[in-house]
Amino acid sequence: MRTSRRLDRAGFTLAVAVAVAYLLLGAFWPLAVGAGLLVYVLKLTLDLPWRPYRRRLPAPDAGSPEALLLERASSALGSIRELRRSARSESIAQRCAAIAVQAESSVATLRRLAYQASVVSGLARSRPVSERLDSTRRELHGRMEESVLGLEGLVARLAEIVALSEAGADVASVDDLALELDSLRSALVETEELGRRSVHALTAPNERGG
Repeated sequence: MRTSRRLDRAGFTLAVAVAVAYLLLGAFWPLAVGAGLLVYVLKLTLDLPWRPYRRRLPAPDAGSPEALLLERASSALGSIRELRRSARSESIAQRCAAIAVQAESSVATLRRLAYQASVVSGLARSRPVSERLDSTRRELHGRMEESVLGLEGLVARLAEIVALSEAGADVASVDDLALELDSLRSALVETEELGRRSVHALTAPNERGG
């Protein structure tokens, strides 16, 4: 029970930090409160020791484009966590923690995208490559790579801010990165839906035929 209360308190602190950041950047208060609540719910969900409602997806084949992109995204997430621990400014550390929660959600979405891309790649190996199949595969890989590059770029800028935080806490720049990551995560969710529809469209004929 004590652990649960600590997690709730940590999530609440992150949520308040994000909501205040949105307000300082000029966002309307409903948007600020909504962003704070989203971070709070994400923190609680990601901290759950077990998640029976979430089916564990198979990992992509080692050495595949999907596996390499997912590995880079996971590495970027690890770097954000390290930056949070190394931040000398408490306000920067709190914002890094909020960004880490957002990044973990993004990597989880990328993991589902990697599974979708793996399914499409498997179909390409098992049947003649059609223009539609090849186009879907290239689009999923392209969007995954774009998201990973965005995440890596965010890490590089966050590292620079944390390194300079001893001279003065550049909170506004970190808040800008949080907004950017939020946009990246929204784009990933849209891509996941696109991938889901594409995989269903590509596999449905086989299921009906079988």
